[in-house]
Amino acid sequence: MNVQFTARHFHASDTLKQNVISRAEELVKFYENITSAHVVLDAEDDLRKKAEVVLNTKGKSITGKSEDEKMGAAIDAAFAKVERQLKKQNEKVKGHKERGLKNTLADIAKTNSQSEEEE
Repeated sequence: MNVQFTARHFHASDTLKQNVISRAEELVKFYENITSAHVVLDAEDDLRKKAEVVLNTKGKSITGKSEDEKMGAAIDAAFAKVERQLKKQNEKVKGHKERGLKNTLADIAKTNSQSEEEE
């Protein structure tokens, strides 16, 4: 997975950059079809810090934005938002596949039982 990191209006330390990149790479455990990630940290002034995480998946873009007085809290909140969306997307994909197979098998069984009753 390709991870991009951008720091606006401040200089991010190497440890902050590495922590954010590794955290973005760990998002694959929630949804495996992530193709790229872009993390943008913005410190416009002393009271407002923003974090934005944009993930590109196969056919969909997932975004989490947060704003706080502290950069760490903004990062945590943005990643939490993205994690929730990834879990939901993963459940949709899994649920759709399971539901499709179960419905197909149930329809076949129902059709077979109806044809046996008619005979």
